[in-house]
Order: sequence, then structure tokens, then C-alpha cells
Amino acid sequence: MAEKQKAEKKIVEVERRKNSAGRLKAAAWFFWMLAIICQVAALLIIEGTIYVPENKFAMWILIMLAADIVLVTGAGRLWKKANDGDRFTMHYGYGFGIFLTKRLALIMAIVCIVPAVCWFFAADRNPDYAEEMSQAKAVAISCGADTVYWTAFGRDYHFDPDCPSLSMSKTLYEGDASDAFAANRHRPCNFCVPQGVKTE
Repeated sequence: MAEKQKAEKKIVEVERRKNSAGRLKAAAWFFWMLAIICQVAALLIIEGTIYVPENKFAMWILIMLAADIVLVTGAGRLWKKANDGDRFTMHYGYGFGIFLTKRLALIMAIVCIVPAVCWFFAADRNPDYAEEMSQAKAVAISCGADTVYWTAFGRDYHFDPDCPSLSMSKTLYEGDASDAFAANRHRPCNFCVPQGVKTE
């Protein structure tokens, strides 16, 4: 009986798609970090640490929150796309790591958005500073100054626009003591107060 000849087999290596899940997740984390920065900026504006004129307050809060939401949404889609590319692990995997990976987009959305929104509605936009403001006006009168100055990021108000501590500031805001308090600037600058004037 003639020996059967083995048929030649052609082996074709399957071209695998490059796994881009890592890059997608890295991009998602980058977007989440930017979203957190926007949220922190919104919180600082609400608290008055970053001064924004009253007529632009709502605009900047809306810009920060809108950017926050857009970044969180984009990050969530990237994260979902990365998980879809690894369906086997997502479907058959188990443990806390898989549980967290599947729900991380929702968790980060809560972390990046909810605190700023809650803080915005809970913050007291008109706190009672009657006693402190009366004291500030008394200090201003003692210094012979009807106008005070402050910057976007400083915590003090100044009596002299040429104060040494303002040498690096390009933009100054001016008003009376009540305006300074409305801008969350409650402390007089020690450099501007003439000697002998009590600030407390």
C-alpha cells in the first residue's frame, strides 16, 4: 500500500492589532487630572482665594464646570473604549481590581464633578463681616486712605498700590474696604500700614 503523502500545510501568522488599551487609559487619566484642576479652580473662585470680579463670577464658574464635565465625559469614553478592547478580561475576570476597573469612569465622574457643584450651592456668598469691616474701615481712616487695593491671588488688601509686596503683580483691583471684604480680602497688608496704626 502506497504511503500517503502528507499535504503541505500553509501556516499563516495572524496579524495582531496593537493593543492600545494602555494609551487610552493613560489619556483618560490625563483628562481626569485636567478635570480635577478645573474643579479645584472653581472651588478657589467660589471661596474667593482666586478673585474674579462679581460681574464675571458666574461666567468663570460656568466655564470651569463646563470644562470639567467635558473632560470627564471624554475620559469616561476613552476608559470604556480601553475596556472594550480587553473584553475577555472584563468578562471573565474577577476580584476587586476588575470591579474597580469596570466602574472607575463612574467613580471619577462623581469625584470630579459633585464636590464643586455641592460647594457652589452650599457656599455663603454674603457672609456677615460687619464687625471686621467696621474695623477695616477704621484702619483705612487712620491711614487716610479711602481706596484699598488687592490682587487676584493675594489674601490681603493694600493701602498703597506701590506696596513692595505688589511689585510682581501686573493687575490690581481697587475699591473701598467693603469691596475688599466682598473679594474675600480681610487682612490689611503689614507693609502698607503706617507705623502706629493698629490693625487688630
